[in-house]
Amino acid sequence: MITGEASVSTTDLPADQNHVYVEKYRELITRLFGSPERFAELYSIALRISPQSIRGH
Repeated sequence: MITGEASVSTTDLPADQNHVYVEKYRELITRLFGSPERFAELYSIALRISPQSIRGH
């Protein structure tokens, strides 16, 4: 398990404008949400997670 802190990103583009992300996940996004634009409407806040420690093994 990895623990860390999440924060709202003020610098990331909306998901549908991040071309590398859209190309990687286009098929899944389209299947689940209909379009990258709809996905970005539903998930409009970008989060950045900073790992802090690893627990377990």
